[in-house]
Amino acid sequence: MFKAATGIDIVHVPYKGTVQAVGDLVAGQVQMVFSDMVPAMPHIRAGRLRPLAVTTRERAPCCPRCRP
Repeated sequence: MFKAATGIDIVHVPYKGTVQAVGDLVAGQVQMVFSDMVPAMPHIRAGRLRPLAVTTRERAPCCPRCRP
């Protein structure tokens, strides 16, 4: 849906869980991930990941700079 709505050229890579996807993101194996906040937050706080947006109507309290 994101690809169709934005028109960007991305390839869906299926993962069994978000933790593995976030791990591959930190390792540079993938360039972006739609993730739950829990597995991503340690990497965000450590500066290894940069959150861009949240998929909620309001900003997330744990990530105030992320745009809804």
